[in-house]
Amino acid sequence: MTALRFLAGIGMGGVVPNTVALVSEYAPKARRATWITLMFSGFSIGAGGGGAIASWMLPRFGWPVLFQVGGVAAVAVAIVSLIVLPESVRFLILKGRAPEQIARIASRLGAAARFGGASVAAGNQQAVRYIVDDEQRVRATPLALFGNGLVRVTPLLWALFVLNSLALHFLQNWLPILFNMSALPPAQAAKAAMMFPVGGTVGALALCRCVDRYGVAVILLLALLGLPVCVSLGMPMPALWLYGASFMSGVCVIGSQFALYAVAGMLYPTMLRSAGVGSAIGVGKLGSVVGSVLGGVLLAMHLPVADLFTNVSSVFVFIALLSVWLGWNRRREARESMARTHTA
Repeated sequence: MTALRFLAGIGMGGVVPNTVALVSEYAPKARRATWITLMFSGFSIGAGGGGAIASWMLPRFGWPVLFQVGGVAAVAVAIVSLIVLPESVRFLILKGRAPEQIARIASRLGAAARFGGASVAAGNQQAVRYIVDDEQRVRATPLALFGNGLVRVTPLLWALFVLNSLALHFLQNWLPILFNMSALPPAQAAKAAMMFPVGGTVGALALCRCVDRYGVAVILLLALLGLPVCVSLGMPMPALWLYGASFMSGVCVIGSQFALYAVAGMLYPTMLRSAGVGSAIGVGKLGSVVGSVLGGVLLAMHLPVADLFTNVSSVFVFIALLSVWLGWNRRREARESMARTHTA
């Protein structure tokens, strides 16, 4: 069972970065973050829907059926995706694949493949060479994630994923208990905690166009807003105010997580996009583990609830600083790239 869970984790974990990469390739550049966010909202809907289906099936058919249904559904989706989803045209060009294959995908997408003013015809495919604006034949190796201007970008992105995942999983796992410790009735504590993921989904969808336009600056803004909002969760307040604070904390924390997925998909060139996004998500899992364990450690210290939220809120300070640093590096790389273009 452990081995099967491990293999399933490899498969499901590999889907996310490859999906981000494929959506990034086909989304219009000006709306890339929007499409990545919409794609990730499907994961959230699937997680909630899966829980609802499991709660209905479990008492009726038993737990083995859940694995059978999940496995069959995954295989069915994989087969349909293999048949329907086209490979990234940019990826195929950079890999030097056959022009016929590239033109065939372009025709499926309804794109008129024109080069030098002439359409690509079946008889002259061998004379065609496809070029993209970031033609870098780079091998997707771990070292490549730190080359060509990425030596500072990749560590900064990893650190942001770790810190935001820490805050996300701390709040997601411990909010009901912490609210209950604040003398809130269990029913109200559950409702207040439920507003956290609701706020996250609403915030992510509402902010995706801002990420398209402002990029990392959105993460900075969410961190600056999330600091006082998270601190306020430990303060005495009416139930409705607490619902609002929990909702806004979801906007800031989960919204920032969605923004990080989108930003990661925008930072890397085609050949490194899947590896870059996958590495950031993988390293970010460290924050997930720490965030889940941190709540138990802090509770064992018997700190007041207000102090618990204040301690966790310090994470937003580091997220804000790293966001500024990442944005500064991106602007510097853009200026240097423009200078190289002018001197070439």
